[in-house]
Amino acid sequence: MTVLLANWPHVSLWAMAVPLALVGAGQSMLFAGLFRSVLADVPTHLAGIGSGVLITLQQSGLALGVATLGTLYLALAPHNVAHAFAGVEYVQMGIVALLAVGAAALPRFTKAASAATPVVDA
Repeated sequence: MTVLLANWPHVSLWAMAVPLALVGAGQSMLFAGLFRSVLADVPTHLAGIGSGVLITLQQSGLALGVATLGTLYLALAPHNVAHAFAGVEYVQMGIVALLAVGAAALPRFTKAASAATPVVDA
């Protein structure tokens, strides 16, 4: 946001490339661990259903996030486009921080813990 606010309205693609790459890398690391943790207790014979529900919830959350943040941006843009974009990015960073805290609170699964859990086939 500093790049955007300091250089508006002449923000280049190269100026935004590194911050956006860092955000994308952070989100990919967050979601990879989240999927593993959420699906760890799903029985093998229900893995397809579990992953389908998880992906459906992820896609719904992404659509709701785009709609909500897009509405916020459009509400703020008539006043100042740069500040509207920065405000939306601050909200998004807050959401990502909450997701990171939530992911850190999830239980940790290790090979030793999963080996100690008996598997019951139905």
